[in-house]
Amino acid sequence: MPRKPATPRKRAMVSAPASALGKTLRAFAAIPLVAATAAFAVPQQEVPQAGMALTVPTAGLFCPAPVPVAAQPASVAHAAGAPSGGGSAAPSIPSSLETGPAGQQQDLRAQLKVWIDALAQEEAFRRWTAAEIRLDPLGPGTHGWLATLTDPDAGEPVGYLVVYAEDGPEGGYRLGEYGLGAYPLFAEPVALRSLRENGLLPPSGEYAMTRVYRHPLAAAWKVRVDGNLHWLDAKTGEELPLDEQAWARAAPSAQIPSPAPGEKVSGILLGEPFDPYDRLPWITGEAPLPADSPQAILERLREGLPVRFVSEPFGDPVLYALPVVGYVAWSGGRIDLVFDQFGLRFVPYAQLKELGKFYK
Repeated sequence: MPRKPATPRKRAMVSAPASALGKTLRAFAAIPLVAATAAFAVPQQEVPQAGMALTVPTAGLFCPAPVPVAAQPASVAHAAGAPSGGGSAAPSIPSSLETGPAGQQQDLRAQLKVWIDALAQEEAFRRWTAAEIRLDPLGPGTHGWLATLTDPDAGEPVGYLVVYAEDGPEGGYRLGEYGLGAYPLFAEPVALRSLRENGLLPPSGEYAMTRVYRHPLAAAWKVRVDGNLHWLDAKTGEELPLDEQAWARAAPSAQIPSPAPGEKVSGILLGEPFDPYDRLPWITGEAPLPADSPQAILERLREGLPVRFVSEPFGDPVLYALPVVGYVAWSGGRIDLVFDQFGLRFVPYAQLKELGKFYK
């Protein structure tokens, strides 16, 4: 099937008065659509074009440049004359984890290994078994880190985990979202591809990117170029019609339960991807699925029926409509739902039900 051209963004439409149909049209302009895997061929050694409807397989694709294992700061600066092929800049602001007690990093890596080993028992996560871990600060005010996992033999990313430091005297760590695929959260090659294709890289070659993260649907690169501020989706690289005021409207993340030490994966289902826009139930007035418990959603997934998740994390400017294609159940009761979005993205159900609605 031929590649579908990206839908152009129009800021005037984004700033138009709100309406249900207008929000959906803005979703097409501001958020990449998601289609079945067979819809587009993804060339090897090429980052998907920003704004294209792509589903990235969990294996077999290559980033343009190897992902380094060393920790990087939340801000990445690029100066004229420096390479911009997707690798990370040398850190100028060390991570608090790196500069804190050595035991803190050891404790975090040990806890990450527990979660990685539990997930790696499942076939979909098997490449995580021997993966190398790169730790990056998640952004200002999060007390969290992004752990990017890299296959040491292939030299390509195979997934990521988001982890938070627990508050309170006992300390510890809490698992947030995690994902599979060659394009993890905050993948710099994806962001740079978007900057190039949107004509945002200046002749001087100077720019600065900062990770900002409140929850899985409020995750972005803040990119400053020649005094102008641009926002890119942290997963897809799509430019978002945001400013500081819109970002401030994003609700802070709810506290979510974390798999306790010794918990295992008690069930996993990974279904087929689909286009969430082949029906528009949030426009036609169809009632959302009950979300007081995940049972209705899990039953639909087990029966192979579609589930759509719809959210407006910043209010009017952006509407996400994402296909839910499966789940992971932990032995302690936590349920993580699976999105198909540039690879598979696993997000706690307890978090999602506070951020949007589910539809058939």
